[in-house]
This record gives sequence, C-alpha cells and structure tokens, in this order.
Amino acid sequence: MPARLALCLALLGGCRSDQAGRDAAPRASASTATSALASASPAPASASASASASAAASSELVLPGASGRWSGTDGDVSAPMTALWSSRDLVVAVGSGVVLRSPDRGEHWKSALEPNSDFRALSVWGSSPDDVYVGGNYALLHSTDGARTFEPLGEPMADVCGLWGSGPNDVYAVVLGRRVRHSNDRGRTWQKLGNDPALRACAIAGTGANDVWLGGHAGTGYETTAALAHTTDGGKTWKRASVATTGDKTEGIAGLCFTASGTLVAAYARGVWGTTDGARTWRRLLDVPSRTSAVACRGRTIVVTVHGGALRRSTDEGATWSADELAGSFDPSASIGLPALFVGDGGETYAGGESAKRPAAGSLLRRAP
Repeated sequence: MPARLALCLALLGGCRSDQAGRDAAPRASASTATSALASASPAPASASASASASAAASSELVLPGASGRWSGTDGDVSAPMTALWSSRDLVVAVGSGVVLRSPDRGEHWKSALEPNSDFRALSVWGSSPDDVYVGGNYALLHSTDGARTFEPLGEPMADVCGLWGSGPNDVYAVVLGRRVRHSNDRGRTWQKLGNDPALRACAIAGTGANDVWLGGHAGTGYETTAALAHTTDGGKTWKRASVATTGDKTEGIAGLCFTASGTLVAAYARGVWGTTDGARTWRRLLDVPSRTSAVACRGRTIVVTVHGGALRRSTDEGATWSADELAGSFDPSASIGLPALFVGDGGETYAGGESAKRPAAGSLLRRAP
C-alpha cells in the first residue's frame, strides 16, 4: 500500500486534497491535515436542541453538550466510524480513511492523518495518550505524541481488526480475524501467536498479561455459533471456552469488556451476557430488539449499541438498564450500526458508526458526564 496513510473527513463539502500533500514525506501530521475539514454547520444528531455539531472556521469539528446529554453529527463524517478509544483528555476515532483526534474529551476534533482513502482503519487502542495504536488494512500505525503523528510499525500485517494490551510492553493485535500477534517492546517487533483456526475473532479484552480473551464466531454462511478463546500464558496457547446458549442460528460475539468486579461482558447477536466464573456459566444481562453493534465497560457502567442507532446503559453492572436518549436521534428504519463505542475515564461516552442520513457516510457522537 502507499506509504502515505491518511484521513478524509468531509463536512458536507466533500474531501479535499492536493498533489503537494500526496508527495509529502510519509510522516502524517495533524497540523497539515486540517485542510481535509470543510467549514460548515452540519445538522445536529442530538435529542437536545441546544446540543449541536459544527465545523469551526479553524477546521475543527465541535461537539458541545450539556451534562448527561448527547451531541454529535450524523452524515457529516466522510465514512462510517469503526472504533473509538480514550485516555484522560485524548480521544481517537477511526474509520475507513478516517482518523480523528480530540484533545479535550471529545468536544473539539481535528484530523490526524492527511487525505488518502487507501487506509481503512478498523481498530484503535493505547496504553496512554503517548502510546496509541491504529490498526487497519495491511498496516499498524503507532503514535507517541498524543495521536498528532503516526508511523507504520514493522512488517505489513493483514487487516488488524482488534487491539488490546495490559500496558505498553504487552500489546495484542488480532489479524484478519484468525491470527494474533503480540509485542513486548512497544510495537517494535511482533511475534506470531497460534489460536484456534476455526475461530474468527475481532473482539479482544483482558484483565492482565495472563488473562486475555478473544471473541467472535465459528462456522460460515447462515450457520454460525458464538466462539470464545482464552489464554493464561501470554498468548502462547489458547483454549476454547464455553459460550452462552442463545438459540440464534447466526450467532457471534461482537464485543467483550470487563466491569469493575471482574465480570466478563459479551455482546452476542441479540443480547448481552455476563460471566463471573471464567466462562463456565453465563447469565443473560440484556435482551435487545435488534442485533448488537458493540459493548463498552467502565467501572460498573456497561453501554451497548444496537442496530438502528439505539443505546442501552447500565450503571450497576447489568442488574438494571435504561434506554439512552440517543435512541431518538436516528430513524430505526435506517438500520444503521454503531460499532464504535467507548466510555472514557471521566465518564464521557463516545459512539460512532454509520449514518442514517447519507449512505456510506458516518456519525460521531459524544455524551458529556
């Protein structure tokens, strides 16, 4: 793939690029990428009339919002968002040809890579604001300066659809849904790890270096089952773990996360399940009306996105649930997915995915604590 990996965020006016940008050095800088933002005032995707999204004259996307309310943009990002990650004040959102960064907990956003649609970002994770990884098609990028600039790492990888780590020297990359690679030197080198070839996984989560879980599906076509693998030796060996019995013929695990008490939470096709005993037994936490898109945990909070733009939130580790007001921001008949979901350490919730207004465009939303 070309050395130049980049962002293309279009706010109503479409993507803009120039030949000088294409011929520049491979290092991607946020300061040179802001020309990919067009000054416009997109329509808000928020249940609150006072919460609006706008692109400022300084080429910023602004998502203001009152406490406990959502603000965002639906259809004004050039491509669907696929993943979100946050640490302290920094938030990074990625998608197809899109890498955005916010230095202030999601209120102001700028592009982090220059316009180039060749890079399809699929995953993002970091151990801190100065140690951020973005995975995508045949590339894994790394930033050590708050996602202002990124450099490609090591040998080319196939699609990196999942990233997780317990720290800067313990990072896992899920490649093509079938293989796992591991780095113990801040991404400089990567070791190939074996896992079950029948398991197609992109969901990954853990509690430490010797407690890592992979979630996905087994089977093909219209007959798939949820599948889960677990390692207790740093990825050297993986064992299949038991999964919940749901009765769905096209089952799979869309996401994994851990609560404060250590409950492993899994987003299945049409519900959320939890286990407190290492997957020996499962308890149904939530039924949903449509397919789940993603799940995220922070402390005792669990947030789930459902196909159609709905959200469900629990603040007591799944004992009770409420329908988040974001459910009214999208037309359920649009059948959009919101696979990008993250709960920040300050209580902010970030969500992103497809657009209900513009086919092939994206949405990006923020809920202030």
